[in-house]
Amino acid sequence: MSRVAIGFALGVATVAIVAAIVWQTTYSREARIEAAYESCIRQFGGKPEAPKGSAGSAPNDRATGMTESLGKAMQDLVKGVTAGMSSAVCGAVREACRSDFEGAVCQNALAGFQ
Repeated sequence: MSRVAIGFALGVATVAIVAAIVWQTTYSREARIEAAYESCIRQFGGKPEAPKGSAGSAPNDRATGMTESLGKAMQDLVKGVTAGMSSAVCGAVREACRSDFEGAVCQNALAGFQ
């Protein structure tokens, strides 16, 4: 074989390997399912914006401190419940896609979480 033929064969093999890796990580069923799952988690379980406090006021009495403390506890509770629910919902969508990729649930999830 000539050097040109060997170089051409190596080039074709390299392109084939790169294409297979790109396909597996981006366009395969499993990659699309995982991308939709990650998008779902980000959409429903992402970090909420920090609450905006007033710039000029500082808590100077006990009632204000207790109110802020209770407000913080409620925010933490809601954040925990929301994260747990989003994890369950997104996990259910991922399992539905794994069991029936062509089904309506999966196809709607793939379209919605892109």
